[in-house]
Amino acid sequence: MRLLSGWFNASLVDRADRVNRKVHQAVLPGNMISFSSHDEQEQKNMKQNVRIAAVIAAASFVTATIGIPTASFARQNVAQKHPTASGVVAGAATHHMLKSSAKRKKASGQKLNFAEKHPTLSAIGVGMGTHHLLKKSAHKKGQ
Repeated sequence: MRLLSGWFNASLVDRADRVNRKVHQAVLPGNMISFSSHDEQEQKNMKQNVRIAAVIAAASFVTATIGIPTASFARQNVAQKHPTASGVVAGAATHHMLKSSAKRKKASGQKLNFAEKHPTLSAIGVGMGTHHLLKKSAHKKGQ
């Protein structure tokens, strides 16, 4: 990591300094204002931000290339152990929430969206989606 950090410092920070000098030494032809007096603290902050960005880029490249190993003995939580029951509970909660939301909106004269017009259909979809995702996540863990 130190090697990559040094390489990024040498190339990106130096380039940022060169660009910075060109911009701040430029003279605008219209009103002849020079930007040569630049705050030193601002330059230090820019160098630090470039270094941080370079380290983040290097770290993301390394983790994407190598990959992070996961434990094969990961335990399942209650929802993953009982995906059908979790799907039913998610569907029932969604159905209740949509019914009460629709009741409140009707009383205030607001327009209902599709899910509020069809709470049972929406609840079935949520329950099935929950069940599917829980089965899929449990299968990936090797259980």
